[in-house]
Amino acid sequence: MTKETILKKVIEQAVKNGLKAEFNIDYSELTIIDIYFIIFSHDFAKAFFGKKKVFAISSYGCHPTASSSDDEPHWDGDKESDNSVLRRVPAWQYHLQQMVLEKDKIKYLKKFLTIYAEGRSLKRS
Repeated sequence: MTKETILKKVIEQAVKNGLKAEFNIDYSELTIIDIYFIIFSHDFAKAFFGKKKVFAISSYGCHPTASSSDDEPHWDGDKESDNSVLRRVPAWQYHLQQMVLEKDKIKYLKKFLTIYAEGRSLKRS
C-alpha cells in the first residue's frame, strides 16, 4: 500500500469517526507540510485515536494492566527508575506524542488501520 493510499484511508477513518472535513483533498498534490498539518492537528487525532484515557508510563508506552479510574500519577515502587510514574492521558495526546518520535509517521498511522479493519474501534469518548 502506498503512503498516499494509507493517508487517504487514515483520513477517511477519521471522518467516519467524526472529523469535520469540509474540504476535498487531492492526495497526489499534498506536500509534507500539508500532511503534517492534517495528521498533527488535534481535531484529526481526537477523531482517529479517540479520547479514551490510556495508562502511560513516562514516554515509553501504555501500561497494559493498569485499572485505576483516577488521573493521578501512580508510583510503581521502583525508586531507581525514572519511568515509574504511571499516568492516564487521552489516547489522542499519547499517540500524537509517539508519532512525533517516529521516523515514518504514515507507517505509525497504518498500524491503526488494521485495528479498524478487524472491526475493533479506538474511538471512545
